[in-house]
Amino acid sequence: MVTPRKAHVKRVFHDNGDGTIDEDTWIDVLRVDLLPVAFEADAHDGAIGQIVYLQVKWLDDVLDGQAGDVQNENSNLARDTEQLRIRNPDDPDSDTDVKLYLIRTLNVFREGIRRGTAGQKIYLRFANGIFGDAQQDTESTTRLVTPIKVVNNDLDGNDIQQGHTVDWDAYQQWLQNGTQDDSSHLDVEVTDLWRKKFQADEINGVEGQVIVWAPANKQVEALFAAGDEDAVDINGNRCVVRTDPLQTIVNVQMGGLAVIFGPQDADAPTPDQLAAI
Repeated sequence: MVTPRKAHVKRVFHDNGDGTIDEDTWIDVLRVDLLPVAFEADAHDGAIGQIVYLQVKWLDDVLDGQAGDVQNENSNLARDTEQLRIRNPDDPDSDTDVKLYLIRTLNVFREGIRRGTAGQKIYLRFANGIFGDAQQDTESTTRLVTPIKVVNNDLDGNDIQQGHTVDWDAYQQWLQNGTQDDSSHLDVEVTDLWRKKFQADEINGVEGQVIVWAPANKQVEALFAAGDEDAVDINGNRCVVRTDPLQTIVNVQMGGLAVIFGPQDADAPTPDQLAAI
């Protein structure tokens, strides 16, 4: 029996740069922890394709130990990352943004299984980019994506504390029960699949195998309205957010201040008071 995909959600806040965060500006990021991958049957000896598992160690919860930055981000130093700035498309020139670490390169070790061959190291390199970033190079053509529209969701009153994570199954229920507010929004790419071609087998000359990695994100896409793959910000610049294939933005809040008045607006400010604010 194949073990299903496992994932969690982490809230990443705007970093004020002084060891504090802005709790009014954040994104919630779905991160894959365990992904089953089906290898094709061996063209040389007809062996049945093998199910292998890609396990990603994020170490992004404070319960994993204090590491990385003030939010326990970029804690796994064994991988190469890059930090992308996610801006508010309605105010892209503002300094109030969220910086997200993306995986740029990832080494996966596959154990040897037949004919006495040694374990194989799979080197994955992701072409990431945001707001028309030049890093969307030719490698990005190996990735198939679907754009979604992510808006603010109150998660039915639930919350994620700084430095902690929530299991995706629980978070998904929060999303479905929550109330949406499109005053904060992002158009986001969701990765449907990406391909990796291995070099020819050095032992018997079998042609390199193409492996398709599919993060099983269709169930995630079904929770959101369709996005615009050509979305632009108010300055006219492309603003579709591309992450690495193992992360997907699922919630957003780009600043804002909630004002709650008492019964019958008894404590509401007068027009004169408003003018002075």
